[in-house]
Amino acid sequence: MLEANKLFEEVLARRDRADATRNALGVLQRFKFLFSLPVSIERNIRKGDYDVVINDYARAKNLFGKTDVPVRISLGKVSFRHHYPKRISADDFLAAYLQRLDSPLAGKTPRSTPQSNNKFGSKTPVSQDWQSSVPQRVLFVEELSEITTNMFPDLWKLGQAYFSGELHVKVEPEKQTHFKRMVLAPIELLSGLLRAAILPHTLDRMSPLRTSYGMWPPQGLDGVGPWLPHCLRYIRSTYTSLIRLDLPNEALTIIASLIFDLRLHCMSTLFQQAAEHIKCLHKKETWHIEFDTKHSGITQLPSEFENKVQEVVQMVKESVLLGGHRESPLLDNANAQRELNALIQGLLLSFTQALDTLAFSNDGMQNESSAVSQLIGSPAIYRGNEGSGPGWEQRLLTTLSNSQYTAKVVLPRLSEVFSRHDYPPLTLPVATATSALSALDRQILEVYLEQKSDPLVGTIEPSMYLGRFDWDTTRRPTDVQPYIKEIITNMIGVHAEVHHVNPNLVSRVLSQIVETVAEELSRLMSCVTRFSIQGNQQARVDIRAVQETVSLYTTPTAQLVEDLLAKFRVRMRLQLMCFGDMKIVSSGQGI
Repeated sequence: MLEANKLFEEVLARRDRADATRNALGVLQRFKFLFSLPVSIERNIRKGDYDVVINDYARAKNLFGKTDVPVRISLGKVSFRHHYPKRISADDFLAAYLQRLDSPLAGKTPRSTPQSNNKFGSKTPVSQDWQSSVPQRVLFVEELSEITTNMFPDLWKLGQAYFSGELHVKVEPEKQTHFKRMVLAPIELLSGLLRAAILPHTLDRMSPLRTSYGMWPPQGLDGVGPWLPHCLRYIRSTYTSLIRLDLPNEALTIIASLIFDLRLHCMSTLFQQAAEHIKCLHKKETWHIEFDTKHSGITQLPSEFENKVQEVVQMVKESVLLGGHRESPLLDNANAQRELNALIQGLLLSFTQALDTLAFSNDGMQNESSAVSQLIGSPAIYRGNEGSGPGWEQRLLTTLSNSQYTAKVVLPRLSEVFSRHDYPPLTLPVATATSALSALDRQILEVYLEQKSDPLVGTIEPSMYLGRFDWDTTRRPTDVQPYIKEIITNMIGVHAEVHHVNPNLVSRVLSQIVETVAEELSRLMSCVTRFSIQGNQQARVDIRAVQETVSLYTTPTAQLVEDLLAKFRVRMRLQLMCFGDMKIVSSGQGI
């Protein structure tokens, strides 16, 4: 036996060490979120994502705050900054965030003691700057939730002690129905008061109980939107405390219904606020064009749009879509799914509205003037645009480039973001946004072509007959006419302008302008009453000069002619050889 122990002693020891290592790794993997929390908090603080810090802290507190093993997360004093009104100082930000984090440092920031004025209590106005920035409705939700969490369990436990005989008094079981009503009454009142404060649209105005919940002034409701996730956390905390009491299902259902309506309203408000923010992105346009090898010239606006959508998608997921304890998934509800699709569609379409505003704002359109012929007037420059920034035509091109980039790059990436955050398939909203961008793309291009083509075409006829030129001339042609050179010069200017913003647009723009110029030349030539032999030669030279210059930008209509001629050359090859160079034919090169 001793020999066996000696023989397997090392093996058994290694097995024990391996088991211990596996157990340790299992614990590390199981509590990976907790162990990586300090690093995650520091990283998000450096990035300025304080809402993410608060959500991570609250999650850790909910998961490990009630365990027997003490878990301590120390939050030092950091410089919190956020996008709240400028009148709030840095200390006010710090106080607000520390209060939400339940940090020990929060006690060092002055905060008045709320007073109660009804059986549940409500906050009275306070003098501190930071707290005065918090809507009174939000303060009311905080106070009411805290009072319910702290005081309601005493009522429930007292009733349970009475019916279990722990109070050493005579128990009357028939009073259980009365006690149940006593329990449901404050829960219903709690729900009604909270709905009146932040969800007044969910209350029946004709109900006799409506006035008992209080009538808040309507003008303060708009400021509650950014605070709805904060209110949701407080109410969820109260709901969790009520679940631990093992209350009747009727009581829990009342609060669960409140939370569901608040989650739906919170989702709607966050997306609508983000959409309004995106609609105003045109105010942040700097017209600074950045280039890359793949997508040519764009400004920072599509990235601003993409970042804002990613931000609100993550916020809605963390605050709303991820249900708390004993909460049904929000998107299991058909109405919630329809609401989400409509909100996402509105969010994506809002950027199209911002681009539309940029392209067709009255300021840019009024400051732009058309080019004038160099032969019959002043040089073809953009007059009347001495102000800062690019002219309207350059803005049209830049907006057109941003629109194409958004449709081809940003929207597919956002589809991946939705999928990565476990959103349901949003094919219709994305397709609708893509269609809207395509329509805007066509509209911008049409306006730009009209702005460029009309002045260019309008100068051809006056320039053609400059110096009383007559097609019935006897003068032998020596060069192309000056008007042809001006046409080519003007098209070079368009080419340079488009290429400067987005080289990928050159073919699309120039092919349309070339077609317009060709139609105008055809019209002018058809109006000539008489051509001399020299006039015919001059017209032929002029037209061939334009044709060879812009051969790369022929339209499908012109390309059809070239295709038919190519087929003709192939099919009539033998016959055409009769008219070829005999030396080439005899050598076999023409066969």
